[in-house]
Amino acid sequence: SQSIAIFNRNQDNGALTFSNAIFDSGLNGMFQIAIDPEGRQAFAVTGYGDSVASIHRAPGEAWAGPVVIVDDDLAGGNRLHIAVSVAVSADGRHIYVAASQDNVVTAFSVLLFRDGVELGTTEAWSSQGR
Repeated sequence: SQSIAIFNRNQDNGALTFSNAIFDSGLNGMFQIAIDPEGRQAFAVTGYGDSVASIHRAPGEAWAGPVVIVDDDLAGGNRLHIAVSVAVSADGRHIYVAASQDNVVTAFSVLLFRDGVELGTTEAWSSQGR
């Protein structure tokens, strides 16, 4: 569906209410979403797009675009093929993406900018010594 649906949770009874949706072709084949500890950034991995996408929100605001996409080519090649899992570090400064086809976990540093989030590859590990 190339989208992320966003819901608000009622703090009293736990009920969910639809808030909005973000659509982007870079979200095709999404496997998993991870949200940073402050709840300001969400990262989604896509198996079909071989990429990781990020969206952000300002405190008290709705989730919004632009969706920032880092694909296999931008990540240095052979690091995001069939990306299946993503985790955010406790301080929100790094994300870790596992790619099943490449047998690799890639670490990205998260650089905050006024208008969004930028990702930059820092290191990759695999059982094949890459």
